[in-house]
Amino acid sequence: MFELYFLFIYLPRRIRRIAKEKGESAFLWWFLTVGVWLGVEAVIAFIVGIIHVVGVELWGWSADEYKVGFVGFGYFFALICGALAGSFVVSRLHKTPVKVRDNPIDMAAEKQAFRRFEDEPER
Repeated sequence: MFELYFLFIYLPRRIRRIAKEKGESAFLWWFLTVGVWLGVEAVIAFIVGIIHVVGVELWGWSADEYKVGFVGFGYFFALICGALAGSFVVSRLHKTPVKVRDNPIDMAAEKQAFRRFEDEPER
């Protein structure tokens, strides 16, 4: 539940706010964050799985994954590392410079025209 909340509720809101300020695509930054988070978790889970197999074969660990505390610790470690990797992507978004348009006067004119369009009654 922790992971789902952060991936689908907290991070999209935070990224949307920051990306809007920077003039970036919020969806692409969210997609990159989710990809990095899940990628780091998958790599760590793969490494933990290899260590568990080696432990069963060479060191006599129990083949039942639930009896080995190492696997539980590995999942917790993967979750924390994935969250840190995702936060690094968000911090990278914070550090990106704001996209500037060529002429700020044009942008103000566009906003005024859009406001006039919104204020007109429907026909």
